[in-house]
Amino acid sequence: MKSYIGLTGRIYPHDDQKKVIHNTAHHCRFVRNEFLSLLSDRYKHNKNAQFLSYYSMNVLLTQLKKEHVWLRQAESSALQNSLKMLHDTFQKFFKKQCGYPQFKKRNNNNLSYTSAIRGKGDKANIRFNADQSKIHLPKVGWLRVHLSRRYEGQPIKSITVRTSTSGYYDISVLVEHENQVLPKTGKSIGIDVGLIDLAILSNGEKLNLLSVSQATYNKIRKEQRKLSKLIVRAKKKHGKNWQHVRNIQKQRMLVSRLHKKLSNQRRDGLHKITKYLIEEYDVIVIEDLSVRNMMKNHNLARSIANASWRLFRTFLEYKCKMYGKTVISVPPHYTSTTCSTCGLNSGSKPLTIREWTCKQCNTLHDRDINASINILNKGLAVV
Repeated sequence: MKSYIGLTGRIYPHDDQKKVIHNTAHHCRFVRNEFLSLLSDRYKHNKNAQFLSYYSMNVLLTQLKKEHVWLRQAESSALQNSLKMLHDTFQKFFKKQCGYPQFKKRNNNNLSYTSAIRGKGDKANIRFNADQSKIHLPKVGWLRVHLSRRYEGQPIKSITVRTSTSGYYDISVLVEHENQVLPKTGKSIGIDVGLIDLAILSNGEKLNLLSVSQATYNKIRKEQRKLSKLIVRAKKKHGKNWQHVRNIQKQRMLVSRLHKKLSNQRRDGLHKITKYLIEEYDVIVIEDLSVRNMMKNHNLARSIANASWRLFRTFLEYKCKMYGKTVISVPPHYTSTTCSTCGLNSGSKPLTIREWTCKQCNTLHDRDINASINILNKGLAVV
């Protein structure tokens, strides 16, 4: 069975190529906002009007290009893809899977656009050179590239180009991938996620993000304090024009790049942990946590965000699908308060209590390991 995976990498455009990338992203933003305004006004004046299809939007896009000739400078499939994403967002909104689409701001530094593959072989608009040190992008040309892993010649579907406040230019190449079924081990595991240890397994093993260095956290805090002091001084000296001070711009770039480094370290750690889990276990049972609601607790929001629970689950689900393993999500109710030995629910306990003894069977429990065992039992009961 075939699926799609993304090959991530970083590109190094020169100044002229940077202008093309930024212009294309802004043109896509303009087209999206124009059609969002059109669809909103259309519904406002005629609520019984049928929603425009993606094909109808493309027909109107041709007319929009005639009105704004400068739109032809952008790659055509990138403009079409911005409409496709807007159309898909509306479809999710109608199904109550997301909120109403919002307009994109012009001064946003995090820009992106997606171009589709056209042509084949050496005539394709998206292609790598022989040693994969360069990539050809439509309207941009050849650029130096560094990929996260080697491209094995799979058919390319599309490419997404992203910019950020850190000054980096990243790409994600969507390619076809033949699913590879890993050998079966016959083992099952339950996972309880935590803040100190990312994953607590039902066999007593605890996994954490080893690659996330505390030194990076300390460096960010140090440079952020320096940035705050620079801003206070600049406001006193320059008034309303403090944002244009060059030292502040340099310091902001440094802080942004440190955050990017920390994010990369976290994702690398999550990839290593999830790879280990799918290689060792055939059935993986996790909690169906509502992370968005848990983030409303301001005392724990930062720790939950750093733990990356949602990203951990996303990695686990797509890798299980890719390699023929099974992941099961179960409700998290009473997993921490129920004795995994006799099944007695002893009531809720504060987070400061990490170990407790069951009143009925006198079993001493580690709070997290007991929860992971209950999670495993719930998942196996479903199977």
